[in-house]
Amino acid sequence: RGLDCVEMVGALLFDMSKAFDIVNLELLLLKLEFYGFDNNALSFFERYLFGWKQCVQYDGEFSSLQPLSSGVRQGSILGPLLIIVFTNDLPHAILSSAAVSSVDEVQIVM
Repeated sequence: RGLDCVEMVGALLFDMSKAFDIVNLELLLLKLEFYGFDNNALSFFERYLFGWKQCVQYDGEFSSLQPLSSGVRQGSILGPLLIIVFTNDLPHAILSSAAVSSVDEVQIVM
């Protein structure tokens, strides 16, 4: 509509492909609580999200295990749902916008 009326139009494009790696887990739990998840569900997600460890293999050698402090497990059944919950309010942060989003991309037209 803005292009037809010779109005200024802006667009923000977010590449969310690394979103799984950078989710703030504390904030995710707060968002789940905000959306009405009860204490049993919140306890489940707290156990599910926290306590993971990772190591790196280089030249046949493994590093020591290090705790993960952020991120949602990629390849899991719940991963995409948790990313959607985490990013669901992103379009609302910008007034006068329309958003199109998928798990790995968000487009906001202003």
